[in-house]
Amino acid sequence: MRWIPFTIMVLAGWGCADGSNPVTPGLPDGGPTPDAAVGACSADPCFPGVQCTNTQTGFECGECPAGREGDGVSCVEIDGCAGGPCAAGVACTDVPAPGEGFECGECPSGREGDGQICTEIDGCASDPCAPDVTCNDIPAPGDGYTCGPCPAGYQGDGETCTDIDGCEQPGICFPGVACTDVPAPGTGATCGPCPSGYQGDGTFCDLLCQAQLDLNCGSSISTSTNGLGSQDLIDNWECAPAPLTGRELMFSFTAPSSGIASVAISGLSDDLDLLVIEDTGGICNPADSLGCIFGGYSGNAGTANELARWDAVQGTTYYIVVDGYGDDCGEYTLNVEIFTPCVLDCPEGGVPEGEPPCVDGYIDQFNGGCNSEGWTLVQGDEFGCARICGRSCT
Repeated sequence: MRWIPFTIMVLAGWGCADGSNPVTPGLPDGGPTPDAAVGACSADPCFPGVQCTNTQTGFECGECPAGREGDGVSCVEIDGCAGGPCAAGVACTDVPAPGEGFECGECPSGREGDGQICTEIDGCASDPCAPDVTCNDIPAPGDGYTCGPCPAGYQGDGETCTDIDGCEQPGICFPGVACTDVPAPGTGATCGPCPSGYQGDGTFCDLLCQAQLDLNCGSSISTSTNGLGSQDLIDNWECAPAPLTGRELMFSFTAPSSGIASVAISGLSDDLDLLVIEDTGGICNPADSLGCIFGGYSGNAGTANELARWDAVQGTTYYIVVDGYGDDCGEYTLNVEIFTPCVLDCPEGGVPEGEPPCVDGYIDQFNGGCNSEGWTLVQGDEFGCARICGRSCT
């Protein structure tokens, strides 16, 4: 065997005399150390989910994941609400990573929109009030609207306005009179004409004394409260002490002279009462006592004859009413007379006999006394004296 000699150079260290690193075969001059070359990314220096790339100088991290921001090594969650993207008073909710962005809550009361932009709601935009009614928007944070009052002639809450019915309340017009509402914007109502037999403005109507027949002194008539012209218009006469709810028949009588007038009804088939009322202007107001006259009412029970006597005044018109007591109606005969007052025609030196003494124009109706032929005893008084009247209708 033959040995071949060779020389081994032992380097005392890794490095150059000038202090620089030597060039490592396969690596560029000035590259990373051998340990770095193994791969800096092996230590996972980047944020989870971020791509790591080895470089000559170490490593590079890619972009942060969606919803985060940073240098790739450190990635913090992006706060979508950081810039105050929602409108004032609206809650902002961050979208958590990996999502991004934000969500805005509902607009505050009285406003509307997507939460980023909220505008005040105009409560009057839809014209919620009735025509010609002022609409007032309620400013935010309130909402809605208020309506002003209804126009003249209307009633309601302003949102709904209806024509005021001037005829709605009772008593606007006289019973039986047509009522017509005055259309809005007018107010009130108009009343039609009074019923037949009445006079007035339609609101107030007074009963006219419409006699079915004009009587003369000495008239005698047989008729019935069921007959032609009878009607039940008045039940409560001021001149009668009790209601007379039957049908009535009215006559008129104008006194041809002053004296004691006498009206009698006889031959009654039912309970009828007799009233004499003085004409006070053509109106028969049952609640007015102006027309009542002394002696002008007779109301005997049952079918007894009725007699009314009063001091008549020449030229005055009187209304003679025959009315049924309760609901009675029936037949009767009516007679009218007027007597001229007289003075006792006694012999010279004679005086009227009276117990007690009677005043002039009266005579003792029990014991007779001074009287003149042709005169008639007509009316007794509480002293037992009878007034002397005579010569009917003269």
